[in-house]
Amino acid sequence: SAGQLSSLIAASNYQIRKIAISGSVNAKDFRFIKTNLKDIEDIDLSEALIEEYIGSEGTNEGYNYLYPANEIPLGAFFYWVPVDDGMHSIKTVKLPKTITAIRRNAFARNYNLKSIDIPEGVTQVDYVAFAVDTSLISINFPATLKSIGALAFHNCTNLESVTIAAKTPPELSLDAFESTGTNRKPYSATLYVPLGTKAQYLNSNWKSFKNIIEKDFSSTIIDIPKDGLIAYYPFNGNANHESGFGLDGQVNGASLTTDRFGTSNAAYSFTTNQDITIPNTMDKNLYPLTVSLWYNVTSLAAQETGNLFSKYV
Repeated sequence: SAGQLSSLIAASNYQIRKIAISGSVNAKDFRFIKTNLKDIEDIDLSEALIEEYIGSEGTNEGYNYLYPANEIPLGAFFYWVPVDDGMHSIKTVKLPKTITAIRRNAFARNYNLKSIDIPEGVTQVDYVAFAVDTSLISINFPATLKSIGALAFHNCTNLESVTIAAKTPPELSLDAFESTGTNRKPYSATLYVPLGTKAQYLNSNWKSFKNIIEKDFSSTIIDIPKDGLIAYYPFNGNANHESGFGLDGQVNGASLTTDRFGTSNAAYSFTTNQDITIPNTMDKNLYPLTVSLWYNVTSLAAQETGNLFSKYV
């Protein structure tokens, strides 16, 4: 039941790297994770149900507080004391399917979080929710999103892809994606919006993004299974992986092109002696190995052959 996670994990297992939680949880359980599971890298909350909690043992340490149901609580993976800081270990998070909001500082200063998929049903991303997540590369927002608060993605300096399925531009604080100093990269990220909505986004606070591209969400595969996934390359304007294992692809001559859904810069075109390579690491030599990909051959001479994928052992 909610608030009992601490009784299910012995102190001898506090060094675990992965956890999948189903059933009811509340702010007490989030506090247990960030206080005791400090080596955690992969958190799967997709089957969890967040219940209301009122008390002083939640994530807002030291304060008697009301934590509403179906919300990622404020400071969920953020330390208020002794200094403001986040959980540096987290690489991947699967959010509960039933949440409606992500509250203040929930993921702030989580320096190794590279991508986040915000589920359908979420309407609000709060003030500084993901601030200073400096490794964050891609964000997927649902069609249900209504607002993003001030500094929500402040100083996310490596952001490259922001995808939003909302046909009506959500309310966006002017400084939600702001960066300090000379690095203005967040607004250099490509913003993908639904077909026929670019003009609306350009007439809103989203206009600060330098590159806005329309995308057909009706045919997009929404959820890629992540269990056992070693590498995932959606080609969101680059060949970076989005599975949290440090396997960004190196593009050797190939050029970005339009994918099968008509989305620009979402696939790669190859000619002779062009490829994309990934780092060769011994711990990724896993067998059996399954590879899934989409490809389109524009021309092929009789008896001509070639490789789509190859792996050296």
